[in-house]
Amino acid sequence: MKAGSRAAAVTGLGAVAPSGIGAERFWEALLRGEPALAPSPGSRLGAPVPPRAATLEGSGWALEEFADPRLLRRLSRFSAMSAVAAREALQHAGLLRTGPLKTGEAPDPLFEKAGAALGTAFGSSAYHFEYYEALFRRGLKEASPLLFSESVLNAASGHITHQLGLRGPGLTLVGGEDAGLAALAAALDLSRRGDVPFVLAGGAEEYCDILHAALAAQGTVGGEPCIPYARNGHPGFLGEGAALFILESAAAAAGRGAAALAWIAGAGSGRARAGEAPERAVERAVRSALSDAGIEAAEVDLVAGGAGGGPLDEAEVKGLAAVLDPRRSLWLAAPKRLAGEAFGFSSAAQALAAVLALSRGIVPPTPGEGETILPPAWKLTEEPVEAPLRGALAVSLTRARGATAIVVKK
Repeated sequence: MKAGSRAAAVTGLGAVAPSGIGAERFWEALLRGEPALAPSPGSRLGAPVPPRAATLEGSGWALEEFADPRLLRRLSRFSAMSAVAAREALQHAGLLRTGPLKTGEAPDPLFEKAGAALGTAFGSSAYHFEYYEALFRRGLKEASPLLFSESVLNAASGHITHQLGLRGPGLTLVGGEDAGLAALAAALDLSRRGDVPFVLAGGAEEYCDILHAALAAQGTVGGEPCIPYARNGHPGFLGEGAALFILESAAAAAGRGAAALAWIAGAGSGRARAGEAPERAVERAVRSALSDAGIEAAEVDLVAGGAGGGPLDEAEVKGLAAVLDPRRSLWLAAPKRLAGEAFGFSSAAQALAAVLALSRGIVPPTPGEGETILPPAWKLTEEPVEAPLRGALAVSLTRARGATAIVVKK
């Protein structure tokens, strides 16, 4: 991309997931098609949770092995996972600093204006319930301002900006299944404005037993891997994790000699109006993203979809088919097969899969079974496939009938 491009360079990646801590471990697990399922953590209150979920506790990964334990002290898992992923992304981009500014220390010009945008649906949900349970049971003596501040939805972005010395805009986008993609769209907007040298952006969620039970009661999650795009599919398991990206303008990346893994070229959102089918949200989001990127639908070779085995899969396919020619060969991948339903994290993981697929020239597998609801020319693969990928879409449809799409270019 040229220096005047409206696209943002992706120069760093960071990930924390039950399948592995680190973007490379996440990618390797995605290529193996192996969800990190384990018995669900026990519920202190006896909440009726499904038997299995994908959590760091169940997978055996310890965040303390990847960051100074003193930095993680008293953080919720939501904030701790975000902080570890943020540090990896900065290190990958060649931007990592040692920590927050000390008294009298001159600020780094890059970090002085750098921003952050984190998407989430539930934030520090487990911590939130634990805090308010203690307050309810033991009274106002438990109402610590320090502990309360960790229960709010913007806790993670606050910790990231403080720990890493980012002094530009700090945003938390609260949404549904598409929250991680919405944060990337906001970061693209910040990058285009030209007043931030880089933006740290992505999504995160933590496991919570109360939330797990509520989502299971709604039929949103189960205890097994989902079967994406299947005619007789079923919802997948609940997951947790964080996926973060470093986005820079073409000029900023070139100015410091940073190589782009891929480019976020455009973003769009859409909503189905009253009386309309939910696929209209996907159609509007995809049309808007392609227009914003200035590319034709025929340049998209891969869709990293938000399919999770439930009723939204069919609406996603119909919305995509209204924009992308269903007669043209197209690869699809569904990272929720590995990541589970994890809202802000799993939608950011879709973008992570798209970036890595384009940078490696590999279509990740989406194991499934039975008849699919895809047009005959659209393909899933059971094994990794090398392919000349020019562009990709990451798209997520919410149960509230909204959708977000981003365009990734090589």
